[in-house]
Amino acid sequence: MSSILPFSEVLQNLRSQGYTVSFSFGDNGLLHSAGTSIITPDEFTIDGQYTAASLFDPLEEITIYAISSDQNHIRGILISSDLSNNSAFSQEMTAIFNLNSLSKASEKNLISPSQSTVKATRQRPEGERVLNQEMLTFDIDALISQIKSEEAWTKSDRNSLTIFKNDFLCMVIIGLQPDAAMKKHSATAALTVQVLQGSLIFETENQKSELTVGKMIVLPAGIPHQVYALKESFFLLTLALQK
Repeated sequence: MSSILPFSEVLQNLRSQGYTVSFSFGDNGLLHSAGTSIITPDEFTIDGQYTAASLFDPLEEITIYAISSDQNHIRGILISSDLSNNSAFSQEMTAIFNLNSLSKASEKNLISPSQSTVKATRQRPEGERVLNQEMLTFDIDALISQIKSEEAWTKSDRNSLTIFKNDFLCMVIIGLQPDAAMKKHSATAALTVQVLQGSLIFETENQKSELTVGKMIVLPAGIPHQVYALKESFFLLTLALQK
């Protein structure tokens, strides 16, 4: 399994490369935010297909498609969790889209799963950020301050920052506003949660634990769980990925 980046980082990375239009599903093609016309399958190319973690739940997987249309002179993104369950998409269109995705996405790789850096974005303009090298040293207080200074934190009840990733391990600092909840979900990877600031309730179907600074849990893959912030909290999520 490849490393999974937070949704916001994938989105900002693609937008920095010119994928600025938002696409949505139509009966016979794609609608886009720059106009009202339908773009049919023969008019667009899927340049990349990525699995990202949701901005609101880093363990919830979302599929992001990077799409270009030379005929319409636009590039943009389409976000979908499951094409087959989208009622606005006909069966014929779904089959064409998936075939297009399989044949085209492998030709261009805009975001490598094992890339060692993330480029500067509008939300994080400070420059290229290193995610993987022989040794990395982190200032946790500074990273938490960065998370709190960003727009995602001021406009929602959470924000996250990936600090390390390769094909086997992903580490993310997640901040939750008071009373923010991460709905019940399960991960395909074993994970650890270590509280850096604040206090959390971590709950599985059979157990419930309050986690404060200095405490951590280890959870095997596939176990449904949910997280609730008793107050403003930050924790380090580590995912043991499988190839």
